[in-house]
Amino acid sequence: MKANCFIDYDGTLTCNKKRLYAFFIQNISPQYKEVLSEDEFWSIKRLGINEIEWINGKFHDNLDAKYWNELKKQCIENEEYLQYNKLFDYTKCELERLKQDYRLILVSRRSNSKNLINEIEREGLIYFFDDIVIVPHDKYTKAEHIKRCKNIELTNNDIFIGDTEDDIMTGIELNIEIYFVKSGIRSNWIINKLGVGEYKKLQIINDIREIRSRRKKYNDENTSL
Repeated sequence: MKANCFIDYDGTLTCNKKRLYAFFIQNISPQYKEVLSEDEFWSIKRLGINEIEWINGKFHDNLDAKYWNELKKQCIENEEYLQYNKLFDYTKCELERLKQDYRLILVSRRSNSKNLINEIEREGLIYFFDDIVIVPHDKYTKAEHIKRCKNIELTNNDIFIGDTEDDIMTGIELNIEIYFVKSGIRSNWIINKLGVGEYKKLQIINDIREIRSRRKKYNDENTSL
């Protein structure tokens, strides 16, 4: 039986940079629409800085971050914004390669499951996945949800691929190998913040194109022990 490859969607298979920036530009107060370019906006997001908190600190304002976060949660998964998502050029090719060795299981934290399914169907990805696990925001962890899925049998050779602290902690909770990709919304600092640098099954890679070579190296090193 093939091992499972649990793989995140946003930031791992698709770039959501333009989606998040579009929401920012379309909803922020007019006086702040030009304070951040798209790249500057993405830089602060990758550092884990909330855009409203950044504006409040920079301009000594008192915008309501809680209201902003709730508005974003309600709107960001609407088709209006999902249209800004863009698959990485290598996504389909790499999924095809991974599928040769693993059962591919998409694991995404989304509240609007219908729109996620529509999106991956539209992008021609749905047939790559043996299973799809959609975890609502502010509920249980991804690992808890995976463990509840009766049709998923965990193995010692499973791997988890993702771009956030949520994905890292999922891999640790499942005690499986983790590939943290830097193609998404977080950069290396999150490893130190979480204090998981010593977790031996954690590898940091640029994107999913490095999975197969890193996996081979990992297997070779552990076989020789």
